[in-house]
Amino acid sequence: MVFSATASREPVLRQAQIEAALAARRRKPVLLFDLAVPRDIEPGVASLDDAYLYTVDDLERAVEDNRRGRHEAAEAAEAIIDLQVARYMETMQAGGRQETLKRLRALGDSTRDELLARARQQLSGGRDPDEVLQFLANTLTNRLLHPPTAALREAALTGDTELARAAERLFPAKAPYSHPISPSPTPDDPEPAP
Repeated sequence: MVFSATASREPVLRQAQIEAALAARRRKPVLLFDLAVPRDIEPGVASLDDAYLYTVDDLERAVEDNRRGRHEAAEAAEAIIDLQVARYMETMQAGGRQETLKRLRALGDSTRDELLARARQQLSGGRDPDEVLQFLANTLTNRLLHPPTAALREAALTGDTELARAAERLFPAKAPYSHPISPSPTPDDPEPAP
């Protein structure tokens, strides 16, 4: 490895000298850094096999390439950070809207649990299983559909088109699932359909 940085006006290492050095080294590679301005090593050395010449210009290009690469990496990192911040903000904003969904899920779960307990009591009391299933299905449907049905009726009376549009999105005319025809309520069904 050769570093050259003199103040000479003429090259101090000539192509013939480097050729001789390579022959003496049995063609082992030589790495040469010419840090001088003007150059200390003849430019023809770069054309020799096993001689690798780097000048200040090459180093400046390498530094610039490195700087450009760091700049591009920084831009990519900033884009990733911006994306993750946006996702975080969406999650935070959605967090406030999740409360309604949590309440809806809790209502469904508590209603199901309560009615299952009542159905089990009826079964353990000897009631016909078909009647118990009818009771369970009708009461569960009525309990879960009563609040939204009442709210939609009120919206229709007051002209609340926003709620009506939201309901249309939630319950499209052509639902992706089918609803079985519900049987008529049993006499002991305390909550008829709204």
